[in-house]
Amino acid sequence: MAQEITAEIISIGDELLIGQTINTNAGWMGEQLALIGVRAKRVLTISDDRTEILNALAAATCDVVLITGGLGPTKDDITKYTLCEFFGTRLVRNKEAEARVREIFMKLGRHPKDILDVNLAQADLPESCSVLPNERGTASGMWFERDGRVFVSMPGVPYEMRAIMRSGVLPRVQELFRPPTIVHRTILTTGLGESMLAKRIADWEDSLSAEGIKLALNVAAMLLVFVALIAMLNAGFGWIGGLGADGETPGLIDGWIRQWSGGNFEGLSLEALVGFAFAPIAWVV
Repeated sequence: MAQEITAEIISIGDELLIGQTINTNAGWMGEQLALIGVRAKRVLTISDDRTEILNALAAATCDVVLITGGLGPTKDDITKYTLCEFFGTRLVRNKEAEARVREIFMKLGRHPKDILDVNLAQADLPESCSVLPNERGTASGMWFERDGRVFVSMPGVPYEMRAIMRSGVLPRVQELFRPPTIVHRTILTTGLGESMLAKRIADWEDSLSAEGIKLALNVAAMLLVFVALIAMLNAGFGWIGGLGADGETPGLIDGWIRQWSGGNFEGLSLEALVGFAFAPIAWVV
C-alpha cells in the first residue's frame, strides 16, 4: 500500500475562539487535501499568542502543517514574527512582494507616497521561506521545510487563502509527496436510527480496518446515516480492499450486503443494494 500522507491545520485568531468569525477555512482545506490524497488528521484553533503558536508548531506530527491567520498589518498579527523565532530566521524585505503591495494600493487609487509603511511591511518575510504570491491581497504565503515536514502559513481571509492553496500549495504538495488516491463513497439513508444501524453493520465495520477503509456515521435532522468509505490507491497496482475502478460497486461492501440481505442483486448499484438490505424500515435517498 502507498504510504499515507497526513496533514494538520492550525487556525490562528482570537476572533475564531470567541465566535465572531466561523472557521470555514479548515473545512474547505480538509476537503481540498482529500481530493489530492492527503488525509487531514487534526484541526487546532488557537489565539494570537506567541506561546500558543510556538507550542502548536512544535507539537506538529503530520507531513503537512497548514497555518492560517495572523498575517495582517496590525500589532496583534504576530504569526510571521513567531515563525521567524521557530525556524531561527529573520524578516527581510521581499522586492516582488513589495511590488505587489504597491500595485494593489495604486489600483485602489492610493498615491505611491501615501502608501503606509505598515502596509509595505507586509512584504517583510522570513528569509528562509519560499514565498507564495498572493494575487488577491497583500499578505504573502510562506512555505517552510524541516525534517521532512512542510509548514505553510497563509492569510486567514478565505478568498486569499484559497487562491494561494490552489496556485501554490496543493500542486507543490502533490509533487513533493506523491500522495495516494483517496476514494470516498457516501450512502444516505433515512428511517433507521444511528444506534440501530450501527448494531446491524457491526460485523462489517469490524472488518473494514484490515481493508484500509474507514467508516463514519453522522446524524442530523432527516439525514440519519452518512457513511464515508476511504481507500488508497496502491501506487499504480490497482484498488485495495476490493474497491473497483470507474465507479464500480466496492467488492467488499457489495459482498457484505448480498450476504447480509440474502439477496442476489446482480447489476444493481451500491445505493440500491443498501436500500434492499434495510427495507422496509430504511431507504436510500
